[in-house]
Amino acid sequence: MLLARGEGQGSQRRWRQGVQLARRSLRRWGLTLLLWSLGPGLVWAQAVPPELRDPFLSDPEFAEPRDPLLPSLLVPRRLSPLEAYELEGQLDQLAAEAEAAYQLGENDRAFALWLREVRLRRILGYEAELAAIQRVGTRAWEANRTLEAQLLTLRLAEIQADLLDQAPPDLTLVAALAEAFEGLQDIDAAIAVYDTLLTRATQSGDVARQVALLERIGDLQARWFRFEAAATTDNRLLNLLGSRPARERLPYLERAIYSHENAGRLERAIAFQQEILRYYDSQGDLGARVPLQLAIARNYRDAERFDLAWVYYQATYRLALDLDYIGYARDVLVDLTGLYAVLERPTDVRYLLEQQLAVERLAYGGYGMMTVFGQLGQFHEVQGDSAAAIAAYREGLILATYLNHRQAYFQNRIQRLQLAQGEITIEGATAHITSDAIQPLENPFRWRGN
Repeated sequence: MLLARGEGQGSQRRWRQGVQLARRSLRRWGLTLLLWSLGPGLVWAQAVPPELRDPFLSDPEFAEPRDPLLPSLLVPRRLSPLEAYELEGQLDQLAAEAEAAYQLGENDRAFALWLREVRLRRILGYEAELAAIQRVGTRAWEANRTLEAQLLTLRLAEIQADLLDQAPPDLTLVAALAEAFEGLQDIDAAIAVYDTLLTRATQSGDVARQVALLERIGDLQARWFRFEAAATTDNRLLNLLGSRPARERLPYLERAIYSHENAGRLERAIAFQQEILRYYDSQGDLGARVPLQLAIARNYRDAERFDLAWVYYQATYRLALDLDYIGYARDVLVDLTGLYAVLERPTDVRYLLEQQLAVERLAYGGYGMMTVFGQLGQFHEVQGDSAAAIAAYREGLILATYLNHRQAYFQNRIQRLQLAQGEITIEGATAHITSDAIQPLENPFRWRGN
């Protein structure tokens, strides 16, 4: 009877081994098909040799050899809640040990411990396992550990296949799955997860879920500087929200403006900005108009629509002065000065620099006035008017002396010009104080230079 019993146990053992081999074979073929369907980023992970891949992907609860952290069982079964709780504490210690080794530069030992931890976390459920994969995956990418990143990617592909096969899938776990792919810097796989869910949400007509998924996809694309794709996603999102009140569309319009500007789609960005501008008009919010009009002007400038840019610059300047928003008025003048310098319009450049001085005087901006005097001096130098340049630099030197900042710059500029004219001395800064160096601020609409 003992012999018969031993033969029976051996038969059961061989049967379990046969089942495990069959499962490994099916997993290998199924995983290969899945990786090819998800794209080349995950196919890269399939290059791991089977002798390294299969043990990591095997189920730690039933695979042989059994990990020493797992309790010895008389018959194969799942861990009880108490056993799982004890295992969780042991895995936390294992993770801490791996982190300590990593900090000491013992990377091989650290990642061996981490992979063991990740594999055993599977017993505690997807939430615990995905959190561990995200943490270890980030470390693997930082340390350029290709093998570990490949193994973690393969396991994520298995989890993805299982989660997306559920109806409906657990969105919390799917989000964790995408974040784990992000930790491994596999942005394509992360977006693919959301695209799959988005397709299902579209088919079911679940608008709320579509909005949430499109937001997430757009965030990922923008974060990874894929602004063309992000702009397309934001367009789709706005089309989905077309019937909502303007106030609810505002945050989506703002994110669309950001993506379109960075993608170089300036005309489309301006259209979104004008939609927000109409909303501000309906609310009588003049203060919010100022920065938005300036942003529109800059987009028209960058799109080389200078005629329309000037219209918005002019409106911004006028409203900024009316509201005493001196900083925005200054920004308009600085922008236009640079623009007309590029267009080689010296008369307009000089006018705008003088207007900058007047605005800085309104704001009591000593540093700003000093800077503009330096720019005026450079402008007159380029125009060949050394006397006017020296006069501007002297005014800048007075302010620089008072502020105890950049005195040497203005002194050197004045000295160089005086030496070029045959002068060898420099008078004291106080001798150059004038009673009326700055003209009063002119009405911006009197300018006809453009």
